[in-house]
Amino acid sequence: MAAFVMVLTLGSLVTSCPAGEIETAEIVCQNSRSLFAPADSSAYRKYAPDRRVDILHLALDVTPDFKQRTVAGKVMLRFKPIAKPLDELRLDGVDLKVSAASSTEKIQGYQVTDKEIVITFEKPIPAGQQAEVTVAYSAQPAKGLYFRTAEMG
Repeated sequence: MAAFVMVLTLGSLVTSCPAGEIETAEIVCQNSRSLFAPADSSAYRKYAPDRRVDILHLALDVTPDFKQRTVAGKVMLRFKPIAKPLDELRLDGVDLKVSAASSTEKIQGYQVTDKEIVITFEKPIPAGQQAEVTVAYSAQPAKGLYFRTAEMG
């Protein structure tokens, strides 16, 4: 008899819960899933990286080659570190072929990945001190640039 009373009590509690509360709880749970989503998931939250430098000037020299459908160029970036000394500078550079990198500060070396260029300085550049980096590169753009010639109309 006591078991029957307990089942009856639990049944009345479940049916007395408003539907709106159940849906709200479900929505909250669904939104919290993105907190634990894997990095390659579309639910993963992406944030802008910390801004370590203040860009003062950017000069681009780009030469397109319409026959080869490539570009070659040089970029000069003048910057100063914002809050902390800067030991390496990371620049976006998807599928770039870098032929040279130079700076007003001594460079220990640079690395090119399929997504970025990482320039490592011998000594960290103090916050507030201006510096320049020049990178010579070439690329065969996959998106964003269309090579139209007179033959194409």
